[in-house]
Amino acid sequence: MKNLLLPLLLCLPTLAYCQVPFKYDIDFALGITSYQGDLDALKVNAGFREIKYSASLSLRRNLTNNYAVRINLLAGQIGGDDRNFSEPEWRIRRGISFQSPIIEVSALNEFYPFGMYPVKGKVGRTRNILAPYLLLGVGWAYSNPKVDWNDANGNEEIDPVLAGLDKKAKLSKLNVVIPMGFGVRFKLKDHSTFKLETALRPSFSDYLDGISLAGNPNKKTGISPPRSALPIPFQKIKTNPKTVSPNRKKRPKSEKKKNPQKRPKRKNP
Repeated sequence: MKNLLLPLLLCLPTLAYCQVPFKYDIDFALGITSYQGDLDALKVNAGFREIKYSASLSLRRNLTNNYAVRINLLAGQIGGDDRNFSEPEWRIRRGISFQSPIIEVSALNEFYPFGMYPVKGKVGRTRNILAPYLLLGVGWAYSNPKVDWNDANGNEEIDPVLAGLDKKAKLSKLNVVIPMGFGVRFKLKDHSTFKLETALRPSFSDYLDGISLAGNPNKKTGISPPRSALPIPFQKIKTNPKTVSPNRKKRPKSEKKKNPQKRPKRKNP
């Protein structure tokens, strides 16, 4: 795992600092989480029958007009149930389900290909009406799945040996996730925005749902939480609205008074 994370961290871009009107944004978001794993059927519904709810809080640092980093805290739930699927028929007969809380802390990179602010020689004072962005980062997700195996009276669709191994498995409650996705920020007034965002969060663990060998050991689990948020900018950077060419020198006022330019007097013929 360490060998995999190191290239990801080294790939984080280093960009030169460029002033934008606000250094920081803070936003609160509400959204949904959609689980994809052993108790989901991606070809049937792409996770839309396993919808739960989530909330998140973010602090964003605007480094340039095209790049920002943010620390994100997300809390919600994930769940899955075989009974949500009528096909194939064995899913209903198997009837396994689970519920788990999800708490995620992540460091995210945001790339704005068209910029957050219009550029006309310098960064504009108001945001772009639309600002699409790409999202990539790394995080750690806490989960504690509670599985209902539906095998109190035996279940012919469940291998008791594999289910027993899953039940005895030592689950890691903290797992690495790689958030990746995209979003759009809409200008509300000057610098305030409203955003829509969706991101996949693949995990390197197959036990976010508490099931692996008795399900599909080759299928990893993940989370997909679409969200809507209202970012609020703060800590405004003070800038001088008047720009002066660096090659042009201003004459001091005292010099202007000493050497006033006089127009020559016309002589009467």
